[in-house]
Amino acid sequence: MKKSIQLTLLLFLSIISTACSTKNKEKNDLDTYDLNGKVKSLKNYSYEGYEESGIISKDKIIDYPIMLYVNFFASFNEDGYITEKIYYNDNKNVKKKTIYKYNLFGNLSKSCTYDKNGKLKEKVIYKYNLLGRRTAKLQYDSNGEQESITKYKYSFNGNKILKEYSSNTYHT
Repeated sequence: MKKSIQLTLLLFLSIISTACSTKNKEKNDLDTYDLNGKVKSLKNYSYEGYEESGIISKDKIIDYPIMLYVNFFASFNEDGYITEKIYYNDNKNVKKKTIYKYNLFGNLSKSCTYDKNGKLKEKVIYKYNLLGRRTAKLQYDSNGEQESITKYKYSFNGNKILKEYSSNTYHT
């Protein structure tokens, strides 16, 4: 019996050790933007251009529709993951801001999005299993009401085999 408990404990510690020592993501946010080194922040603006006497110059910042946020400022942590992203319109006024939190294993655990006045618009909580695989994504509205949940299931080999989405919101 004692040997069985020791073996179970050893297996459990092995799983925890694996989860702590391996990142489930091959890339961090710096890789997404093709950045290298110890980047602390990034500014990204899209400008309309014009040509005059063979020289191309920038004109005004392009303000894309609400779903395309290309004008932004992002801050990164030491591991290269975004901790804050501020989106701007063509006048460089804040449209919205998202703050990202990570757990001890480097997995995204929470994101909160605020409007231009600093009012919470959306909160997302991410849950993981002992192996560091995402098992759920819970989305909440500005009142703290759960809007949706996405559940993930994995095969024994770690391949995602199911993504199940359910929503509590109704659109009329």
